[in-house]
Amino acid sequence: MNFLYNKSRLRYFICSFIYAVNLLVILSIVSCGRRGDPFLPSPHDVSEEETNVNFKERKQGDNLSKERKDIDIDRPGVPSGLVGVFTGESVVLSWDEIEGQGVAYYMVYRDDGNGFIEAGKTTVPAFIDERIKMKSRYRYRISAIGTSESEFSTVIEIVTEER
Repeated sequence: MNFLYNKSRLRYFICSFIYAVNLLVILSIVSCGRRGDPFLPSPHDVSEEETNVNFKERKQGDNLSKERKDIDIDRPGVPSGLVGVFTGESVVLSWDEIEGQGVAYYMVYRDDGNGFIEAGKTTVPAFIDERIKMKSRYRYRISAIGTSESEFSTVIEIVTEER
């Protein structure tokens, strides 16, 4: 009888051990996030100190005298090769992909004569603008977004005419 008691106690210990290991595995998976490494920070995780860029307000005739942290190192390159075509129903844009610079997405800006506004975001180097009107002129420019926003691409102009 003592053997049966020890066997059930051993089984309880093994089950408890397996449960604890499974719990630790699940906990480590949840704490790792999408990168899979809880000990190394993601290159997209930027501390509040790094993103805090302070500018002094300009007074008329005054140069910008307060220094700011130089985070241009983390700024993605300028998107290049922007081309666009009017398909009859939409404007299709494409540009060269920026690789290896931590680009999270691209921001597309459109100007219909009233200044540039955000037309949309995309994670691929292409964009379809379906919110257009016939017989109109549109100007487009792109920026890359990583830990900060890149400079703007060159501007292209598309004229929407009925075919």
